[in-house]
Amino acid sequence: MNAAQVVEDLKKRFPNEPEYIQAVSQVLPTIEEEYNKHPEFEKANLIERLCIPDRVIEFRVTWVDDKGNVQTNMGYRIQHNNAIGPYKGGLRYHKSVNLGILKFLAFEQTFKNSLTTLPMGGGKGGSDFSPRGKSEAEVMRFCQAFMNELYRHIGPDEDVPAGDIGVGGREVGFLFGQYKKLTHQFQGVLTGKGIPFGGSLIRPEATGYGTVYFLCSMLATRNIDIKGKQVLISGAADVSRSMLRSIPQPSTMRASVLGTRRLTLLCPALLRTRSTAMRLPLWSRTVLSPLPRVPTCLLCLRLSRSSRTPRFSTLLVRLLTLVVCQFLVLRCHRTLSV
Repeated sequence: MNAAQVVEDLKKRFPNEPEYIQAVSQVLPTIEEEYNKHPEFEKANLIERLCIPDRVIEFRVTWVDDKGNVQTNMGYRIQHNNAIGPYKGGLRYHKSVNLGILKFLAFEQTFKNSLTTLPMGGGKGGSDFSPRGKSEAEVMRFCQAFMNELYRHIGPDEDVPAGDIGVGGREVGFLFGQYKKLTHQFQGVLTGKGIPFGGSLIRPEATGYGTVYFLCSMLATRNIDIKGKQVLISGAADVSRSMLRSIPQPSTMRASVLGTRRLTLLCPALLRTRSTAMRLPLWSRTVLSPLPRVPTCLLCLRLSRSSRTPRFSTLLVRLLTLVVCQFLVLRCHRTLSV
């Protein structure tokens, strides 16, 4: 296999999918040497069969908003590879979703799932629908319309979707309810469900805890202890909050996020307790002061989702908040680089 040649061929076949091409171009050189040790792989052309999805499902999703207007979005499911088990991967609801992004995510999901040593293939799906600013009734109607098309292509031994950006426990519940209605079956066809109807107890924290476990394991190979180290975490959703709670003391916590609309500056000690962290709104973003000697302050800027014309004072506070946070993050990055 010539990784560069394979990437060039894929560029010609899929010229409008830069995210997918970038993912392939980053992965193939890392496996080229090992791949070429097995001539039987080349004979079976495994590399193209690994890069190109088994199946790409694309469909229209039509739903009705609260004003009675009919809206249309695109829905996708990429069933990338099921060599070792049923397709497994999340559903993403975000306005940026397109075919190239989902193919890139499904490609990498195949490798991630295989590394768990569990019998799971790789897949990904979603829609360019964004739950942000939508009422719960609108989100429910969209999820039901989405499942009206998707249910034909999934199953516990065929394809098992999960949540991703924009798809949390609420959306999975709506999707699962519609699946049961259509199939008359209660099956483990979706992961990320609520605990009362078959979900896992620690799922919201699992990714963050796993990240810290991986980090500690990697540092252990270099005989490095994470205790006493500075840890920079970007974001404030489930993964980031779980990481903040699970990193061993007395590590110094740092977290940052740029370009967010709503910002919340909180003390790390507050985020370490599960009860406090879980009360934080999912749409909030956390920025912790990266300067050790600067006292941590509490600054909350919360703009209602339904607010279309915020006051000038609100916009001014938001602008000043972004400037301050960007300054703090830049100082933090400069400190860490030194």
